Amino acid sequence: MSFSVKFNGVDLSTIVDGFTGITRNIGSGWTNITQPNVFMGSDFLRNSINPKSITITFVVNVKKDRFTSVRKELASALNVSKPSTLTFDDEPNIVWHGVPDGTPTLDESSFYQATGSITFLIPDGVSESIDTKTVPVQLVNGILTANIDYAGSADAFPVFRIKHNDENGYIGAVSSSGTALELGNRGELDTTKLSEAVTIVDTTTFSEFKQYTGVNPENLRKGNTGTSGIVKEGDTNYWRLNNAGADNGYWHGSSYVFDFPADGTGHVGSKNVYSYFNAVFWAGGMGQTADMQVLFLDSKNQVVMGYDIYKVDTVGNQGVLAMLAGDGKGGVNVLRNEVFTTSHLESQNFFNKPRGDSDIRKNGGNITFYYRGEYPNFYVPELKDIEITKCMINQYQYGDRSGIKLMSYFDFRRLFVVNNDAKYIFDIKNRYEKKSNIVIDNGSAEIFKNGLPKNNELIGGSKFISLKPGQNKIEFYASSWVKSKPTITVEYRERWL
Repeated sequence: MSFSVKFNGVDLSTIVDGFTGITRNIGSGWTNITQPNVFMGSDFLRNSINPKSITITFVVNVKKDRFTSVRKELASALNVSKPSTLTFDDEPNIVWHGVPDGTPTLDESSFYQATGSITFLIPDGVSESIDTKTVPVQLVNGILTANIDYAGSADAFPVFRIKHNDENGYIGAVSSSGTALELGNRGELDTTKLSEAVTIVDTTTFSEFKQYTGVNPENLRKGNTGTSGIVKEGDTNYWRLNNAGADNGYWHGSSYVFDFPADGTGHVGSKNVYSYFNAVFWAGGMGQTADMQVLFLDSKNQVVMGYDIYKVDTVGNQGVLAMLAGDGKGGVNVLRNEVFTTSHLESQNFFNKPRGDSDIRKNGGNITFYYRGEYPNFYVPELKDIEITKCMINQYQYGDRSGIKLMSYFDFRRLFVVNNDAKYIFDIKNRYEKKSNIVIDNGSAEIFKNGLPKNNELIGGSKFISLKPGQNKIEFYASSWVKSKPTITVEYRERWL
């Protein structure tokens, strides 16, 4: 059986006729920094791991075109612009990330068989396990604790996945090496007589929304005689258009409204509102069309703010995300348009099935949207004192474009709304609400809440945590008043010098 070396997904053993040697050496090498000692020798200051080189040697038997095709195939396989995966048959579960270094050789001095060599540079100097290990965090003496026997020889950078079973305002993680990472606010309270925020709806069934057949406040021409309902895919609900209603020769479909409830004083409406939603906007074929909207309205049914996500491209795969704000007089302005490709690829469409997280906020006259890691903010003075009283979700198809001409997915999966201006509540809705999910990636130094970037939640002085060779203990902390502690898992891949 031939020995296999794979680089960037290409099995090099299918190009050459055999490997004669692999030089991986021991470890990655170290550079030691010292300073002269006035009495004797030198004092050690620190050391660092060097990049690593791996060299493979091989033979190639003569081909019909002598060795021309081999040279071309190897050159193509090695043509990468960044470190790529490198694996060997004798370590099938370990991957290096490297780039070709120097000049690959091919000695053709023998007419019948050529010999060659390729050197790969491993910039970080380490290899990594292909398999991910998962450690559940257990309650030990009242403290959420992960005990990890780490078998790697180089530091690993774990991912913490935190699912909140109750509201929480603070997350702390402390490793046995002394590194500490903190998010949120240590002093955040859970209850008070007055509050500024209350979640008024959090839904995946959308049963709180009632059908609306009146005039669309964003565009009077859009018809609202159709219906939508829940379609389940696995364990996930999709709020989907099931009847587009009467064909008006324009956009027509369904509309549903959630009316804000009264706060503790009986008042309805808020100048300060936050909403998160998860939606899919994904064309399964070229030329499909659809329109979906999340609109927030005042007591006069006029648009205050919202998203309009639509595709009018009847030939290709181009969609548009429009960020909307009312003008305080019943009109609607487009503050920003973003054109994107409605494919399944995450690099092109952040409303594809694996993602779809977005949010919108009104704080007085400031309207803040979300788009691809950015939070575009617009100040609309006419809206400073306008109160939002309802949320509307709309789904439309254009004219008679039925069947496969309708977008494969333009569905809502979750939506929640927070009234940040409630006059009083008994329970503060904290920054980490029940069912929220936090992901802390210590390797990339990134933090996400419900799929949205939240590195701004880091408390000053925090440092991301690594696993050291041997025994590691990581303790996790939440706000002292949390009734049901979060569920936490630690994921990591072992790394070796």
